[in-house]
Amino acid sequence: MTLLSGLATELLQTNRINEALFVEAKKVLGHQTLVEAVGVIGYYALVAHTLNAFEMGIAT
Repeated sequence: MTLLSGLATELLQTNRINEALFVEAKKVLGHQTLVEAVGVIGYYALVAHTLNAFEMGIAT
């Protein structure tokens, strides 16, 4: 599992990032990129929840 997929999985399943993963992610990505990654993960979750709430599929 890559660092970003682990970060996304942890955040989406627990709504938290454990300390060890946070430290590793900050070391590898840097503060700014970590903040941006968490923002993108959160935005994806927002869009997914909105689409699911209104039972909207992907247009084909």
